[in-house]
Amino acid sequence: MNKKPRRYKRYIRGPLPLGWFTRVAALSGKACCVGLVIWREAYLKGLFGKPIKVTNKMCREFSVSPDQKNRVLKMMHEANLLRLECRRGASPMVRIIDIENLMYRKEDNN
Repeated sequence: MNKKPRRYKRYIRGPLPLGWFTRVAALSGKACCVGLVIWREAYLKGLFGKPIKVTNKMCREFSVSPDQKNRVLKMMHEANLLRLECRRGASPMVRIIDIENLMYRKEDNN
C-alpha cells in the first residue's frame, strides 16, 4: 500500500535544539510558543545570528497576547536564551543564543 507523504502549507522546520527548548519550557508554556515563533522565523528568513523581529501578529497565531509576549521575552533574555532589544513603539528585536552551537565552536577551537 503506497501512502502519499503528508504535505502542509505551513509548518515549523527543524532541527530544533532540545537543550534550548528544555530551558525555555522551564520558564513557561507560553515561552515555548514564543520560542517556536522565533525559531520558525529564523529558519524561514535565514536569520540565525541576526536580529529577528517578534511581532504581535506572529505570536497571536499561538494564542500569545502582546503582554504575554513581552513578559516571556524578558524572561528568556534573563535566562540567557536570547538577546532582547526593545524599542518604543516598535516590535522587539531578538537574537537567539544557541548555546549548543557555541559549545561546539569552543571545542573545535581547542
